[in-house]
Amino acid sequence: MKNIYVDGQHGTTGLEIKKLIGKHPEFELVEIPYEERHDIGKRKTLINAADAVVLCLPEKASQEAIDLIESPKIVVVDTSTAFRTNPEWVYGLPELSVDQKTAICSAKRVANPGCHASAVLLGILPLQKIGALDASIPLSFTSHTGYSGGGKEMISMYKNSKKMPSAQFYALEQQHKHIPEIVLHGKLAMRPTFMPIVCNYPRGIIMSFPIHKSQLKSPMSLEGISELYKQYYRQSPFGVVHEPNDTGGKLHGETTGGNQFDIYFTGTEENLVISVKLDNLGKGASGSVIQNLNLIFDLPERMGL
Repeated sequence: MKNIYVDGQHGTTGLEIKKLIGKHPEFELVEIPYEERHDIGKRKTLINAADAVVLCLPEKASQEAIDLIESPKIVVVDTSTAFRTNPEWVYGLPELSVDQKTAICSAKRVANPGCHASAVLLGILPLQKIGALDASIPLSFTSHTGYSGGGKEMISMYKNSKKMPSAQFYALEQQHKHIPEIVLHGKLAMRPTFMPIVCNYPRGIIMSFPIHKSQLKSPMSLEGISELYKQYYRQSPFGVVHEPNDTGGKLHGETTGGNQFDIYFTGTEENLVISVKLDNLGKGASGSVIQNLNLIFDLPERMGL
């Protein structure tokens, strides 16, 4: 059994990770009483007694927590934006490439991806890998996401008010905190235009981006693109690639958990939309943490998920 301490285990993401660790056959949760969660001495003791530490803290607090670690053997997975563009940390998206998954397996410091960044990267990677989508092409993405991504305050606001709008834009100043990691790990030459929309449902994301055939460096049919994605994600235990224009009434953002991600293709040979659906607290956060820990400790990737 591996002892896992979650620093920030009483927050939204921390609570989800606690649930997953609780049903994991090889992980044991190291708990801290709620009233002691800010006790630096207690936290330091628990951190240094663990095999792995998951940081579910704001950026500055994550950086401060690293200073509490005394042993270089302790694995750290951070869920904030603090280290996602730091070259000394391994970006925790195994689907990024075979080399990325290998790097995660031997890593001691893993930066868990942002939920929107995961959805964007999963949507563009196959086209990029074959050179069909040039890095210099300006891309735009629209995300519909559940309110749980906003943390406890937003969750309370939506749950306790009957007047919340069904959908509302945010981060329209184009400074969303996930954009830097999208640019870096997506190897984009230009910042994308990102339009996130928070919706009146608890959890789930559907990220969509339009493509015109003129944007592709080589002609590809809708069926050809679908087959490309099937081949790219054939080794992924969590990816589900759907047939062109086959949405099954599920082309919406709301989910009920899990680490699965779904990819849909809609449109025509000339104009198409690629959509990626995932759970923002699952594959977009806590599920991804467990997936990365499984890889690090040489366990089946799906274990506990």
